[in-house]
Amino acid sequence: MLTCSQCRFENPVENRFCQRCGAPLPHMDDVGTMDEVGTMPALEDPGSSFPKPSQAAIKAGFQPPWEASVVTSPEEDITEVLPASALPNASRPDQEASAPSRPEKQPEKQPEKQPEKQPTESSAPDPSPAAETSLDELDTPEAVFNSIATRLQTESFQMDTGLGSLAESSREDEDTPTIVLPMQLARLDSAGASHVGRQRDHNEDYFDTQTQMSVDESPMGRVIQAQGLYILCDGMGGHSAGEVASAMAVEQLKNYFKLHWKGTLPDEDCIRKAIFTANQSIFEVNEKNDSAGSGRMGTTLVLMLLQGTQVAIAHVGDSRLYAYSRRQGLKQLTIDHEVGQLEVMRGVDPEIAYARPESYQLTQALGPKDNGYVDPEVQFLDLNEDTLFLLCSDGLSDYGLLEEHAQGRIEPLLSSSASLEQGVVELIDLANELSGHDNITAIAIRAKVRPDSRALGS
Repeated sequence: MLTCSQCRFENPVENRFCQRCGAPLPHMDDVGTMDEVGTMPALEDPGSSFPKPSQAAIKAGFQPPWEASVVTSPEEDITEVLPASALPNASRPDQEASAPSRPEKQPEKQPEKQPEKQPTESSAPDPSPAAETSLDELDTPEAVFNSIATRLQTESFQMDTGLGSLAESSREDEDTPTIVLPMQLARLDSAGASHVGRQRDHNEDYFDTQTQMSVDESPMGRVIQAQGLYILCDGMGGHSAGEVASAMAVEQLKNYFKLHWKGTLPDEDCIRKAIFTANQSIFEVNEKNDSAGSGRMGTTLVLMLLQGTQVAIAHVGDSRLYAYSRRQGLKQLTIDHEVGQLEVMRGVDPEIAYARPESYQLTQALGPKDNGYVDPEVQFLDLNEDTLFLLCSDGLSDYGLLEEHAQGRIEPLLSSSASLEQGVVELIDLANELSGHDNITAIAIRAKVRPDSRALGS
């Protein structure tokens, strides 16, 4: 017989727990020795050797003296009964800082009416009979522990499976094609100005801007229809001749596009024909006046055409067109038609190419020669973000002035609240402060765009 150390009830030797109070009974394999009356010798830390009492013993009111924090209700957290190291996926203390914190609210279990989200028979762990048995019906601590561990593993698997389904759904969403809406013009502003500079006695630059806009208000929103033509020419060829050539080129181009620009943006062939028409007009005047050498007048050209969010640009000579956007910054869209740049394109080092006296001589211009010697470059682009375009003569673009002051002088002009008129004047003043060595002309065009929501209804 074994005597209970709590209630002194005599129990059969094969019992593990007292039949009266439920306290654990001493055995040879627990301690190793027994005294003559069959009681357990005193231990310094009895709680370190005895297993936790069963739920049945707890319900009966038993509370071991060495376990003051034992649970009193089966609904309480299992971590009060089992050490953290015994729980599945338990984090070590040294991992707590880097591991993500567990959410206070656990994901809800999947309802039974959705079997497709439940673990399949081939992947789910096979629950033991103890997992379906109430803890109160188990008579040994080992059985209680095994039952709890099995339940935790099963719930953890179900949770992982649910999260896996969510991840699979997320991957399917990523594979779904993204709708990219076309852009529409939201606002268009332009301004231009010219100055003789500080070292010239007359201005041979000439420019013109033409913008036509209509606004359509409807339940679908506000739509702007716009068409813009922007031309800048830098004349050359002796006193008065350069300003004549630049003015002639601008007028010829305006008249040509007035007749041939119908509805849609002109194509490359139309733009090239317009430039050839302007070149031929100036060339014929040179031939009529029997001008020769430096006496033959001519002009550079840079122009921009805008139709909605479509843009075409063309140039002859060294007048430039820049574009500034927040995503790409300042970008030079044209390449100068001059001797030094031609050598660079052939592979010569820029410092060597531009060290020659003739490096800044033009390789192309309108007027001095017939159309067989003119090859304008034409480009097309679509507006996908707010952009500021800047057409300028070399009096503004020389010495890297625009590149150096892009952040301070050009970027602010992209804002709708900034005055383009004032911004253009300030750029010209900056060029005059630097040197003012040539005539200075600039045209700024600010195009604001937004996604076209009308495409969703089509």
